[in-house]
Amino acid sequence: MSVRLSPRLQAIASLVPPGARLIDVGTDHGLLPVWLALSGRIRHAWASELRPGPLQGAAKLIREEGVEELVFPRLADGLEGFSPSDGDTIVIAGMGGDAIAGIL
Repeated sequence: MSVRLSPRLQAIASLVPPGARLIDVGTDHGLLPVWLALSGRIRHAWASELRPGPLQGAAKLIREEGVEELVFPRLADGLEGFSPSDGDTIVIAGMGGDAIAGIL
């Protein structure tokens, strides 16, 4: 597998239950959902980002790693635009506490 996770993302990945339908809020480059898809840990994932630039980077990684049928990029502000049927596991990491509290 060519995608490598930092120790912080490895710790987060270890908490994602097998078979999860993941929503990764603030995915940045999409490393976490792509790694989880490549490792067979998830059913599918949404790689969500607030800004188009980072989302384009995530979409590029998704294509390069061939997981387009499992990981879907989405431009969204936090959890807006998602419904409960979109996922059963949410990751909100890599941003400040105030931003996370605002999303929740």
